[in-house]
Amino acid sequence: MSDQPMSDQTGAEADDGKTAFELASPEALLVSTAADMVVVPGAEGDLARVLDATEAEIACWRAHREEFGYLLTVARPV
Repeated sequence: MSDQPMSDQTGAEADDGKTAFELASPEALLVSTAADMVVVPGAEGDLARVLDATEAEIACWRAHREEFGYLLTVARPV
């Protein structure tokens, strides 16, 4: 992984079909990579963001949330 930010690709698909993802703190860029899913730990459980999903997959995750009580959200490339 390069230390160079992917700012010019953020929100766009990389060559391998994945979406450019950057995670930054106020002090530094922590991660800059291509990804198709990101899981972030949170106070009330993990938050998973699928970066390119179909509406059928989204409906499936919503049903899963209702049954198991945790949230999966979806972000699409811009």
